[in-house]
Amino acid sequence: MDCVTQIILAERKRVIPEFSLKEIAIRPFEDCLDRQEREEVLKLSDIFERKECLDNATFVMEKTDAVCCEGVAYIILEDDYGKKWIRHCWNKKGDKYFDVTEEFCFRKTKPSIEEIHHFLLRERSAADYAEQKRRVGKSGFSSDIFTIEDELNKINNEVYGENGKNHIVSSKITTKN
Repeated sequence: MDCVTQIILAERKRVIPEFSLKEIAIRPFEDCLDRQEREEVLKLSDIFERKECLDNATFVMEKTDAVCCEGVAYIILEDDYGKKWIRHCWNKKGDKYFDVTEEFCFRKTKPSIEEIHHFLLRERSAADYAEQKRRVGKSGFSSDIFTIEDELNKINNEVYGENGKNHIVSSKITTKN
């Protein structure tokens, strides 16, 4: 991890002290699910969409006994295409985390993703989403995720510039051509 990434990861604690984000390690889904559940996920893989991580994680939750995890991800693109924070959902079964959106969608995009760092805010069950849908007419991300994403991207833009393409060189920010 480069020094700028470390600075940004440290800054999140200063800017958003009221949220306790925990960096977690993602494993391949095959390492987290039993044989039948893996087969169910593979059947779903054709409908997974890149910008629909909440739906993808919810589909998996409905077919397995995994829970849905809400948080943010710090994405570093290959070939200096940029770095950014996104609100993101993935799954957890037992004590193992896995991300079908990353495995089936992100890795197929251009430019390719070099690194993804997942930060967990909370775990939610199918019952949590059903209660949210009953109360407000739809299920979705918790509203605080949007605040976190916005604040982290403000820091990112201050360090890297609008598209996340600047580099710190000798304590100065310079734009790479």
